[in-house]
Amino acid sequence: MSEVKYLKDDSLDNLKKSIYRNLEQYKKENVWLDDYFDEDNYSLELRDSFKIKFNLLTDNGYKDDFENVKIIYDNFKMLTPAQASDERLWSYLTHVPFWYYMIKRWSVRERENKDENKLKGFIKSRYFFGFGENTDRNLSRNGIARLWWYGHISYDESSLDRYHLTKVLLTQQDFGQHLLESAFTRNPDITKAILSIFKELDEEYVKRDYIRPITEYLNIIGGVTILDEMTKNKFREIIYDKIAELE
Repeated sequence: MSEVKYLKDDSLDNLKKSIYRNLEQYKKENVWLDDYFDEDNYSLELRDSFKIKFNLLTDNGYKDDFENVKIIYDNFKMLTPAQASDERLWSYLTHVPFWYYMIKRWSVRERENKDENKLKGFIKSRYFFGFGENTDRNLSRNGIARLWWYGHISYDESSLDRYHLTKVLLTQQDFGQHLLESAFTRNPDITKAILSIFKELDEEYVKRDYIRPITEYLNIIGGVTILDEMTKNKFREIIYDKIAELE
């Protein structure tokens, strides 16, 4: 059992600047930050913190994503979107309480044959935020943040099965990533409307060949109109028309 904390700014900066030097640390089985910082106080407790009393599944790789989304979102639902966009929080969680999950799901050891630049990029994106100011992309790549945000944009309080749209989101690995990196991500009403329409479709349409162009098209539309004001029927019309165009 451990507290939910976040890294201090200088600790986060230190770790991100020292990825090359710490490559061997990322291959370790055990948490190493206490030793690295010589047990210095490198983190702070999250306000209104809570205990982590659960583990994430690690046996089946991406096939465990659905259950892990439910575990993370059910337990961390009280986070605000602002807190859930904070690199300091997710970097602490990837390096300390969920280290074992990270080395199983996003193993550095299994990728050690990559050149150091690629390995550094992998660590930055999965264990930290690796894409500068493009926070939506960061949230879809960080090993733990992605699970929370997949829950946030798909959780349906109006349904008895509150994760029925999450199943749709994770039908195809790229779907969650494309949707989470879209300009309209921060409005769960939009993402849930889109997911509910995909739920109506045959599973053959929940594939990269359709998902990518549809989300890209919605991003383009969002640049010239206000998606928040669209009805579900309008979204349905746009998506079905785009599918017809792609066939």
